[in-house]
Amino acid sequence: VVSFVYLIVCFFTYKDFGITSDEQLEYGAGEALVYYFQNGVNPSDSGLREDHLPTNTIYYRIYQASLFLLNPTNFYEHYHLLNMVFSLSIFICFFSLAVFRYKSIKYGLLALPFLILNPRFIGDIPTNVKDIPFAIFYFWSLFCIYLLPQTKINKVVQVLILGVLFALTSATRIIGANIFLVYFIYNL
Repeated sequence: VVSFVYLIVCFFTYKDFGITSDEQLEYGAGEALVYYFQNGVNPSDSGLREDHLPTNTIYYRIYQASLFLLNPTNFYEHYHLLNMVFSLSIFICFFSLAVFRYKSIKYGLLALPFLILNPRFIGDIPTNVKDIPFAIFYFWSLFCIYLLPQTKINKVVQVLILGVLFALTSATRIIGANIFLVYFIYNL
């Protein structure tokens, strides 16, 4: 029900957000990354500074490249809608963590307002193409750190899942590398 309400809000409000100062750069760098994967070289006409091209950047814009593949027309309103829809996974993860931890749907529902009422988070979802993807990967990494040891999934598969999530978390924001420390401390 909460997911359904959230999606309705997304589809009614995604056109209400302006373009932020770094969206053009981030989406352009995502498009350049797609070009790089397709052609093996940096695009020559991207309009990006040298340090934002795929071979020179300090982090890869996998999320932004994925959004470009889903929105090749580069309409910012569509980017905002995609950001909002993908962010639903954070709410699902947050809710699921509370339910698994406390064994009650009631506690899962009580946990959601703490996330929803955080203006820095909820206000950034449509237009922040750096921090929100990081939050998605970080929350899912935390979820898997907590949940995977409680499953009967083979240890090798668990390591592969965590490895992919940790890599994506670290690649979207360098602070994401602290997920390794979180994992180490949790296992103590």
